[in-house]
Amino acid sequence: MGIAEGHAVTFAAGLAKGGMRPVVCVYASFMQRAYDNMLHDVATQNLPVTIVLDRAGAVCADGATHQGIYDFAYLSHVPNMTVLAPANGDELKQMLEFAIKHDGPVVVRYPNAPAGTHVCTDTVVYGRSQAIIDSPEKEVAIVSVGAMLQTALATVENLRTAGFSPSLYNARFVKPLDMSLVKNLAKYQHVFTMEDAAKLGGYGTRLENAGANVTNIFAFPDEFIQSGTREEIFERYRLDANAIAEKILATLNHSFVCRKDRA
Repeated sequence: MGIAEGHAVTFAAGLAKGGMRPVVCVYASFMQRAYDNMLHDVATQNLPVTIVLDRAGAVCADGATHQGIYDFAYLSHVPNMTVLAPANGDELKQMLEFAIKHDGPVVVRYPNAPAGTHVCTDTVVYGRSQAIIDSPEKEVAIVSVGAMLQTALATVENLRTAGFSPSLYNARFVKPLDMSLVKNLAKYQHVFTMEDAAKLGGYGTRLENAGANVTNIFAFPDEFIQSGTREEIFERYRLDANAIAEKILATLNHSFVCRKDRA
């Protein structure tokens, strides 16, 4: 289909209507060109079309037009749509297997980045997150979305060094939200989310709207993201592990002082 993204999605809808299980591969930054096709031709009919979004999240070297950070916002409100974000290469394989068997449209998004080293062992189950670390101390919980898991794991180590024992969850599903996770997060004093996407309309805001006690959402602000390597972009917006840990520790230390003053 070349660069005719809308035509590719509608063509895939026709294939699915004929009994096939098509897979559409598109850069995340250009999928918005096919928004109407996804909504009208695929989602309205609940067709089993798998859409694979490459170069999702922050993209190096290509400038503001190629930043794939808006997909969570424009996909999550579409009925019948399932949106998945793998944390590593192992999970990507599992999610693709899940997607082509699911009776409905599925989007799987992943960045142009190393596949990661954390091994995925739990089977991907519809609408369920994964507990990476389940701490008995219900003070701090971190919910990581997709490729942010490596950053989250490094953040956890920084927090442990400072004397905290955070829990860590891998969201897996951006849509639907894992409501059992939302219920579990209510036990924590502080909940922090991390995502390689725009904050407005993103996972963290939806988790907060669902009733989770979200303290801070680490995501990209409401502005166009300029060129740089992924590392440079994350450092620029203070979304690297050190900056996130610094912000979380400042929040936790302030909370501790306030509780001590009240006592």
